[in-house]
Amino acid sequence: MSRAAAERSVLNAAGNDVLRNIGLNYPIQEKVNQVFPNSKGENKSILELIQDGARFEDAGTRSLNHFYDPLHDRGLFGVNLASPDWALEDARNINRQEFSYQDARDDLYQALTLPHRQEREKKFGLTFQTLGQVIHH
Repeated sequence: MSRAAAERSVLNAAGNDVLRNIGLNYPIQEKVNQVFPNSKGENKSILELIQDGARFEDAGTRSLNHFYDPLHDRGLFGVNLASPDWALEDARNINRQEFSYQDARDDLYQALTLPHRQEREKKFGLTFQTLGQVIHH
């Protein structure tokens, strides 16, 4: 689903300058000229990073924060965080959560401003992987 969402998103729209405006000149599928490392250090295309994020979000205990009870505004069993709180991390900083929408924003800012190319590429990789983790919700 994350692949289909990314392929239909503004990131992949013909004639759209979203990526070009942040210094990325190739389509999200480009595997040779535009790859970035994921959190495991594997170089991937933007599309693959988004897919990795969706897959990584289900790993281990992270999946316990994928539920939302709208009647009681809580997560699984009232113990784990509700999915929107976990994915967005907009109300407070959450221990163990390093792949939220807030983190993606911070990574993108660093990808655009860090002085060294290797550091910027790492942050671009984390940006797109984290977006995959967020859209998984």
